[in-house]
Amino acid sequence: MAMSHIGKRTVCNSASEVISQLEAVHPAAKLFLIQAVVLAGQICVEQLETSNTVLLQSADDVRQFNRSEDSICDAVIKSYVDAGVNVFFCGGTVSAHSLHFLDKYDCVCISTGSKFELKRIAHSMHVPVIQHREQPAESEIGLIAKLEPAEFGGRLFTLVETVEQYCGTLILRGSSDLHLEESESAVKHALAVLSGQLTLRYNINL
Repeated sequence: MAMSHIGKRTVCNSASEVISQLEAVHPAAKLFLIQAVVLAGQICVEQLETSNTVLLQSADDVRQFNRSEDSICDAVIKSYVDAGVNVFFCGGTVSAHSLHFLDKYDCVCISTGSKFELKRIAHSMHVPVIQHREQPAESEIGLIAKLEPAEFGGRLFTLVETVEQYCGTLILRGSSDLHLEESESAVKHALAVLSGQLTLRYNINL
């Protein structure tokens, strides 16, 4: 990671690392050379069996209540684990059922509500964002070199380092929002000029 200080700003540019302010739902230490998938929504789409009032008269009724949801969620997560997946990036909330079975199979789940973050992570691993909840194909599973929690500028991040370089990260820091807006605008203009030159000369679209 190359860093340079320009006044009060710190510019960080890394071609092989994706730094996202994501919340790690399942705590984990450093992980190396792991397989991951990017899901468009929740891991398990759960539905209540009934919207009416349910009368539970015995302990067996409590145990049988919503057992079908447990079996479905278990089957979905187990299908990913059987394919070699250890890390899930999902675009929805993670329910208690999902957390239970993620812990059962020693998996890590990172959720975010931003579609941009999901596309960015998928692009960095060169895999598509999965819409279905079936066992993923080999082309839908990405490889991560390292995943660990990190702190940058007093804020906690989840650091995801990919094996191959498909994505770059540029972090701008400043003393005021005005400086950050000017810096962001300058970076966007520079990238637009670069994209135009590559498209014009080499027919490469960024």
